[in-house]
Amino acid sequence: IKTIFTIHNLKFQGKYDESVIGDILGLEGTPAAAGTGCTFNDLKPEPLFVKRSRFSEAADAIVRVSGPSMEPLYHNDDLVYVQFTEEAEDGTDVICSTADGAVIKRVKNKMLYSLNQDYPFGKKNEDDHVVVLGKVLGIVGKEDQPNTEDIADLETVLSRELREFYKEHGE
Repeated sequence: IKTIFTIHNLKFQGKYDESVIGDILGLEGTPAAAGTGCTFNDLKPEPLFVKRSRFSEAADAIVRVSGPSMEPLYHNDDLVYVQFTEEAEDGTDVICSTADGAVIKRVKNKMLYSLNQDYPFGKKNEDDHVVVLGKVLGIVGKEDQPNTEDIADLETVLSRELREFYKEHGE
């Protein structure tokens, strides 16, 4: 006998509920360097299931961190929730587009800084075309992501949302 999972019988099993079944966010194809910059690419975002939270509710995308310059807060391969905005206040961690590529840095006195002093971020000028793309809301923890065995269930439960995601992102 084949079991067809629906949101109702998954809830009944106690495995998922409205507070957990949440969001499909796009994992951007271009990582943000915690160093000098990652070259932008044309890869489409891939869907990533995340547990519903205040961060996932406010986020527009997820970006992978590349490099050690934002340690000890962000590490290589960390995933971060990003809300698209061009605004950045002091103390905010941001994803920026620069002449060197995409970077993740902290804003202080209208300048961008690395947290790890072993990897300073050089001064930029108007020729570097620095543009804030979004602010970092927080780190996507392992507890925010489904176990591998749960992904197939979530793909079934959220199939309509997945189709909408692919339609929106040109798949």
